[in-house]
Amino acid sequence: MALFVGLMMLVPTSKPAFAGTIPSAAHASVTRPGDVILGASFPIHRWSSGAPCSAGLYSWGIELSAIMMFAIEQINDREDLLPNVTIGYDIRDNCYSETLSLWTAFSLASTSERPQEDVQFPNISPPDNGSLLCIIGTQTSATTIPTAQAASLYSIPVISPFATSNELSDKRRFPYFLRTVPPDSLQASAIADILLRFEWKYIGLYFQLNTYGIHGAQSLLDLAEKYGICVAFSVAVRHQAKATELLDAVGSDAWALPSHLKRQGVDVSLLQGSLFVQISYTRIPGFDYDRFIQIVESSTPWLVEWKAEHNCSDLSECPIAINTNDNVVVDAVYAFSYALHNMLHDRCSNGTNCNSIQTLSGQDLLQHLLNVRFEGLAGNYSFDSNGDPSGNYKILNFQIVDSTVRAIEVGRWSASAVDPLELNVSAVRWPETRGKPVSICREDCQSGFIEVPLEKKCCFGCQRCPDEAIVIDQECRRCPVDEWPDKKFEVCQPVIPTPPSWSEPTVIVIIILSAFGLVLSLLAAFGIYYYRRHVLIKAASRELSSINILGLTLAFLAPFPLLAQVTDASCRVSEIIITVCFTLTYAPTLLKVNRIYRIFDTGKKSNKRPRFVGPRPQLIPPTGYIEAYCAFGFGSLVSALFNLLLVLACCYYAFKARRVPSNYNESKFIAISVYSTLVFGMAAVPVYITATTVLQKVATLCVAILLNAVLTLLCVYLPKLYAIRFQVDVQLCEWRSSAVAPADTGSATSAARSGIQPTSILPTVHLGT
Repeated sequence: MALFVGLMMLVPTSKPAFAGTIPSAAHASVTRPGDVILGASFPIHRWSSGAPCSAGLYSWGIELSAIMMFAIEQINDREDLLPNVTIGYDIRDNCYSETLSLWTAFSLASTSERPQEDVQFPNISPPDNGSLLCIIGTQTSATTIPTAQAASLYSIPVISPFATSNELSDKRRFPYFLRTVPPDSLQASAIADILLRFEWKYIGLYFQLNTYGIHGAQSLLDLAEKYGICVAFSVAVRHQAKATELLDAVGSDAWALPSHLKRQGVDVSLLQGSLFVQISYTRIPGFDYDRFIQIVESSTPWLVEWKAEHNCSDLSECPIAINTNDNVVVDAVYAFSYALHNMLHDRCSNGTNCNSIQTLSGQDLLQHLLNVRFEGLAGNYSFDSNGDPSGNYKILNFQIVDSTVRAIEVGRWSASAVDPLELNVSAVRWPETRGKPVSICREDCQSGFIEVPLEKKCCFGCQRCPDEAIVIDQECRRCPVDEWPDKKFEVCQPVIPTPPSWSEPTVIVIIILSAFGLVLSLLAAFGIYYYRRHVLIKAASRELSSINILGLTLAFLAPFPLLAQVTDASCRVSEIIITVCFTLTYAPTLLKVNRIYRIFDTGKKSNKRPRFVGPRPQLIPPTGYIEAYCAFGFGSLVSALFNLLLVLACCYYAFKARRVPSNYNESKFIAISVYSTLVFGMAAVPVYITATTVLQKVATLCVAILLNAVLTLLCVYLPKLYAIRFQVDVQLCEWRSSAVAPADTGSATSAARSGIQPTSILPTVHLGT
């Protein structure tokens, strides 16, 4: 969810310029003569829907006027500050209007005896004696801008206690402007620090469409970009917009006045848990309600109007509400006084009885204002080159205390401190129903995932990195070939080969099959050796059979290095055994089935003995290309292709020899063996390639090798040994020199009695006959 940040002023924006004459209420002023005159522009009257100055008196404007008079009286009574110099004042009403603020500024500045040559403006009831050297005001940035621009034409400094817009810090446009309130840029810095403290980096921004809101929002947007805070949206709200009573009050300074929110009909309980930044105002010592009433009754011309407006004869019946905490007005008056004091001290030898006071100008005063240093009510005061002071803010939190919503101070922010933000997080009270706000629009990515932007602004999802990659700076980086990510996918670690566990049921079955196959293989080898002179063994080629049995034995041994600890040696042994066992199994088989086919095929065409059917030539089969690597690579592929050609050739000759005499069935057993090899291969290869675990791959390879070897033993050798051991009826076919077959081919003895010398004896085995 997004965190909403408000930047709005409590006061309404000024209305557009009006047509007609200056309202009569704006002609009224409060003046007092003096050696020098300090002007002021405050909102004494309100706006109405019709015209400025027509909506009655504004108690806050009356209070500001009284505070200024109170501060000037204090200074005039002091002997250490401006001795023998009396400050007068000229306080005008701007009615909260930008246009009237401009008019008021011209009317005040024109009382100066040194206007620029091309600027003239009629004086309106100026005070006697002294010249106006400075103007205090106004109450908003929107009304201060025209005031500062008009006064600069007369080289009159303007000190504002309330205008915070960053726009006013531009000395090219406002060379004579200063303020005792910190600019919006500092307030935005305070807000940004709070966002960072609570790790709120996904926010929405509402701001009021005026100078304060626009420039304050821009300052916050700049800081948000700097600190990586995402502003999901930034919406300007007009004061006239409907259904925005709450938004009118949302912001920094406005929230500091719960009473004002209540007067606007805002349910302040909805703001429970909210944080806001308020300029660090201080109560004015000695300025209580009684002193305020004394000043109002003796000095202001608006008392009669107030009583008439509220239909009362005494202020006790219609009291004027005051806050007594606008110390920035007092600080503005003191800034002017200290600067004037320093200027007179520099010009006069003893700082008193200086006749040059009548020759002073606002331009002379400006440099002393920029260099002034004094102890204000809220701390040390000074101005930078832009006329801005340092910023001190209170961090307030709306809390319900005794069933009443109150603004409780939970921290402070000071621009001059090394660590600007002091925040007591434990003192913050969040809404009971919602708790601490969550300012995030991103998934909480687990290890091995990276954040990826989603379609919605500033929102992020999670994307899985490849299994062999780690996450560094939100990027997937593959590990080297011989390394693998750790469990957190943060570091690549050397791969430690881990073989399948021998306690796995699948591994146990493979080991049992291998052991059983080895027993059968050894039994077949022993039988061939033991009955090596038997006619069946001799006829089946003892040499080829021995090589074949060796290949089968290697096939039964192949699972053991595959299941052993993975090392370079074990991988090489596995690769060699697998490739060699297939070659030793199917190369002799090919020669045998080829020999059978050629014998019978030649017997149909010629009396001549076929070439290369004797024992010796058959001991030199072609050698496959074998290259052992830990990873079954190119060498294994070449060997596999060679062995595949052997199997296909076996299948071919087994098929061609399918029509040998029906009583000769060894070729049929060979055919079953090689056909099964193709079937097992077609089934095992896809499973091996798509297997997701090491055990699946190893088990698939082992089972395919074992089944082929067992099937070869069962189809080719065990029937012969069975026939020899249990004296099963054996019939012999003879290869004769004559093309005419003998009348009796039933036995070797009959062939001998006929006097015919066989060149080759081919056995057939009939089981169960």
